[in-house]
Amino acid sequence: MGNRSSEGQDVGLDAWRTLMNWLLSYAQVRKVTGGTMQCNKAMVKIMKHSGMALDAVHLKQELLDGKPQDLVYFGKFRNKL
Repeated sequence: MGNRSSEGQDVGLDAWRTLMNWLLSYAQVRKVTGGTMQCNKAMVKIMKHSGMALDAVHLKQELLDGKPQDLVYFGKFRNKL
């Protein structure tokens, strides 16, 4: 995460899954959500591969280098509802 030598080793995915599972283990937490710009391909991939589902898209919500970017939001519910 942030170190080029760890790219492709799923360090970010492992960290995201660990945090998400820890949060979902608490009875008070029924859903974990996260969002990023659509152009952040690495984070979008992490959210998809961690079992999160697309919740919403805010079209052209942010600007990156003067170009409009969509924000994508993902979510995962606790299994034991």
